[in-house]
Amino acid sequence: MNVNFEEVFARKYPKTYKRIMAIYEEANGCKPEFATISKPELSAFVDTLCDKVCGSSAKTYTAQFKAVTNLDEEECTNLAKGWDKVLSIKNDVSEQIYLTDDELARVIAYSPDTATEATIQQQFILACLVGARHGDIVKLTEKNIRNDFVCYVSEKTKIRAQVPVSVIARKILTGHFRNNTTTLFQNDSFEVMAYRNKVSDTTFNDTLRTICRLCDIDEEITLYKRGQYITAPKWKFASSHLGRRTCATLLYIHGCDIYSISRILAHASVEMTAQKYILCPLRQLSDETMMYFNQFK
Repeated sequence: MNVNFEEVFARKYPKTYKRIMAIYEEANGCKPEFATISKPELSAFVDTLCDKVCGSSAKTYTAQFKAVTNLDEEECTNLAKGWDKVLSIKNDVSEQIYLTDDELARVIAYSPDTATEATIQQQFILACLVGARHGDIVKLTEKNIRNDFVCYVSEKTKIRAQVPVSVIARKILTGHFRNNTTTLFQNDSFEVMAYRNKVSDTTFNDTLRTICRLCDIDEEITLYKRGQYITAPKWKFASSHLGRRTCATLLYIHGCDIYSISRILAHASVEMTAQKYILCPLRQLSDETMMYFNQFK
């Protein structure tokens, strides 16, 4: 009798199984099954997991996944020796990317060809300019604009965010960002207020990468990812967290203090903002510090 992996997971970890199953499916395009799980699938799962959740949560989720797999390891005929090591997350860093002012301007200027592109474009722009998480973005309306600020309470942290509203963000939230966008939705079930449509994480990431590629965000870069260096065009590293990381980093580059950035992103701690979201070098070093570096000629 075949045992269903998701059902076993749900019985053992009812509070987390839906989240973990969704991340696994996003990474591999299928749900895990005892008979088909493989090391490449586990590696893709871990990569996606580390990109979406903090380190402590990633360790918890992989430990749970390992425990469930061990319950019926004999049925896992595709698993090669050492599979459990793939699920062992070390205290290691992975570099991430952010968009520059110029690259963000190209994404804003991009003319979408489909309703899906229009949806992801607007959601991504709001993440960059408002700093909100995806779950909060789809709930925003014109009523959240108060005295030239976008105001909302984060669904995740229950922290109130108050962000100056840019002209572009105001246009998106009031339905005036693209006067010709309506034609993309005539034969579709999507809302004309594109940013409010819900899409899967896989669709979001794939479409965002396509938009970035078409906007010529294709500089070859090398990033350190889970113990190895990976070189690829910049657009290939785009994912759902790119918008908020871009928001935080550009605000820092333009002089905003870290505490204010943390509040804009509705983070529970300044440490999270500094360690995970501000990706550029130190903004400014003292003259004395620079003199130390400049003496070596």
